[in-house]
Amino acid sequence: MYQVICPKCENVREVKAKKPWMVGSQPYPMICKACCQLGKPKSDETRKKLSQAVKAVQTPEVLKKKSLYMLTHPEHWKGKLKEGGAEDHCLGLHHSDEAKDKISKGVKKAKGGEA
Repeated sequence: MYQVICPKCENVREVKAKKPWMVGSQPYPMICKACCQLGKPKSDETRKKLSQAVKAVQTPEVLKKKSLYMLTHPEHWKGKLKEGGAEDHCLGLHHSDEAKDKISKGVKKAKGGEA
C-alpha cells in the first residue's frame, strides 16, 4: 500500500501498490476521480443517467439493509442522539399559513384524495 494525494482537494488515500518500489514512498500526486470531473460539461443524457443513479440509491431494499445494519451495530450511533429523539423533533416549530397549506395538500394527495 502507498499513499496518493490529490493536488486539488488535498485528499489522501491508500492505494494497493502495483510495483514493489511504490511501497512506503512519499505521497504520490494524483488527481482523484471527483476532482477530475469538476468543471467539465455534461450532456443531457449523462445528466439524466446521474439523476437516475442518485434517485435509485434509496430503494426500500437498500433502506432496509441500512436499517438492519444500524440495529446490529449500535456502536456507530450510541451516545450521538439527542435526548427525546423523535418525540420532540418538531416541538415548538411554527409553520406559516402557506407552509400549512402545502403540508395539508401533500397529506391529502398521499392519502389518495384530491390536492
